[in-house]
Amino acid sequence: MKRTLTLILTLVIFAALAVSAAAAVVTPAEGYTAYPVVNNENVKFYTVEGDKEIKATKLENAALFGPKGYELQIWWQAPSHLAEFKFGNDTMSQGVAAHGEMYTEITFTGTAIRLGTHYRNIAADLGTSSAAKVIVDGKELPMVKDALVTTTEHNTTPTIFFEATGLKDIEHKVRIYNAETKFAGTRVNFDWYEIIPGTGKDVGGNPATSDAALAASLVIVAAAAAVVFTMKKR
Repeated sequence: MKRTLTLILTLVIFAALAVSAAAAVVTPAEGYTAYPVVNNENVKFYTVEGDKEIKATKLENAALFGPKGYELQIWWQAPSHLAEFKFGNDTMSQGVAAHGEMYTEITFTGTAIRLGTHYRNIAADLGTSSAAKVIVDGKELPMVKDALVTTTEHNTTPTIFFEATGLKDIEHKVRIYNAETKFAGTRVNFDWYEIIPGTGKDVGGNPATSDAALAASLVIVAAAAAVVFTMKKR
């Protein structure tokens, strides 16, 4: 039943957006590099229950995947309102619609990440979610307030709904969940992310300690050592 309703809603969404011919070329913020969500080895999908990987085994528009046949839905189409990227010789617009029974995991090495969407809709049962939850390295971080909320139907304005900066230059795991609580059976839609790439230079350090804090602690230690040396000299 859920699968049938999802397919019906998908057809309604695409009928409403059929007139949208403008390609969505992502222009990342200064210092950032943008990446697609679909057909990306650094992006994986899992069930909330049991953490079982959901693999998109075929790149077909509006295809559904998951143990129950509806948890993950992908968009894969000619340049459209969704984020456009080059895949080999092909240019495609792509994205995902994530049900509440799954989550998306992005792995990257760098110091900042932003999550974006080119599709928002007024939240409704079995429709589009207006809330998400993001966990970075096991810690939930705040969203951009009300960024996924819209009063306009089929809103295709590029929108950043999450941003984390000042991260250690190590490998990070970012998990994105559908957090809609007012409506049932919704999907959170997003179609690109962008990062400030790094080299992993902070691997082996304390992730909770910033470079500034480390420098400050070294100054304190050096000052204390100087005091001890002076006292001994006297």
